[in-house]
Amino acid sequence: MTTADRTWRPLGISCLALAAAAAWIASDYAVGTVTAMGPGFIPLVVAAFLFLMGVLILVARGNDVAAEDADEGEDPATEPPALAPFGAIRPIGAILASIVAFGLAIKPLGLALTTFLVVLIGVYANRSARLVPALLLALGLSAGACLLFVTLLSLQIGLFPRFE
Repeated sequence: MTTADRTWRPLGISCLALAAAAAWIASDYAVGTVTAMGPGFIPLVVAAFLFLMGVLILVARGNDVAAEDADEGEDPATEPPALAPFGAIRPIGAILASIVAFGLAIKPLGLALTTFLVVLIGVYANRSARLVPALLLALGLSAGACLLFVTLLSLQIGLFPRFE
């Protein structure tokens, strides 16, 4: 008999606690309106979304995940726990590397190439990632980022490298 996976609980509780702390800190700032946002508007919106995610994690993950995995023919006991020594090195390293790559590459490479590169590095966090879907995801997210930030929001970000 398998036991239920309870690793999602600390995540949900952490999201709720972080949302409450962020909302408490931001409550001292003026919120303003949607058209004239104050300094507390975005932190409160982010705290609300974080609270919603915490609730969704606690409610949606309340089922027996280990039993579902066992039904698919996988033995959950053979997988290393997420917080075991070296169990989370790959995903954490890939995500940190993608954040550092974004910071270093956005000015010289522009938004399109930087987004493409960052997505490819971030996909490496998934052990079972395949090349063609990763390339398609990187291409789609790069195009979406360019459309959103440069076209729709009119931010002054270079799209491609400048050769001066």
